Amino acid sequence: LIDQTNLSNEAGANASAFLFGCCPFFHHPHGKMNTDDHSGFQAQDDRKLARHCGCTNKHAASHKANFTLCFFHGSAMLRPMSLPPEHVRDDYPRPAICEPIDYLVTVEFAGQEIVRSQGGYRALETYHPPSYYLPMSAVMEGVLRPNGHRSLCEWKGQASYFDIVLGDKVVEAGAWTYTNPTPSFAAIRNHVAIYAEPMDRCTVAGVEVLPQAGNFYGGWVTPNLSGPIKGAPGTTSW
Repeated sequence: LIDQTNLSNEAGANASAFLFGCCPFFHHPHGKMNTDDHSGFQAQDDRKLARHCGCTNKHAASHKANFTLCFFHGSAMLRPMSLPPEHVRDDYPRPAICEPIDYLVTVEFAGQEIVRSQGGYRALETYHPPSYYLPMSAVMEGVLRPNGHRSLCEWKGQASYFDIVLGDKVVEAGAWTYTNPTPSFAAIRNHVAIYAEPMDRCTVAGVEVLPQAGNFYGGWVTPNLSGPIKGAPGTTSW
């Protein structure tokens, strides 16, 4: 049950739709997730989910584009969301495309902010959350150490990897770049993408992200996204 006494009329009217809508952040306090239309999305740890909704307790939380509803407190935390609603199957194309962004993106690691970029690019592909490519110049000097790992993307070309190093903290192959991208992704040359999962915190337009499921794709999941997300076991053929 939801105590709607602290909700605005509009928010209260949307509470039922909020519960049953396609939101990847509808998290059960016992670690289960509403996977309706989200079979590729896996529950993340309670600490990140609790922090994501701005609450200090570990509890169930759900998110809407224009406000956050906290089930533990039974109240709505009104919070502007500059990211428009997007469906990863219906709104994102295949072949993948490259799109410029003009909002702030940050990455924190080992207790420090290692990336702050006002702009960059995002790669959009069906069933994937966006991958964010940020200027190399926006990364803290000395954090990226070349790694010999390589991979091939059918849309972007061959990727080269970096370890992320700060003090005694090391994430092997935690970031990647395309030194010679395909023509349709030429804009991401001299840009780098970072896996969100091993980072302390990553944000897009002031909103904390969750990592795409699995250990290969590097998309960032934000609360404005809906639809089935690729990455978990059994979804690689999507």
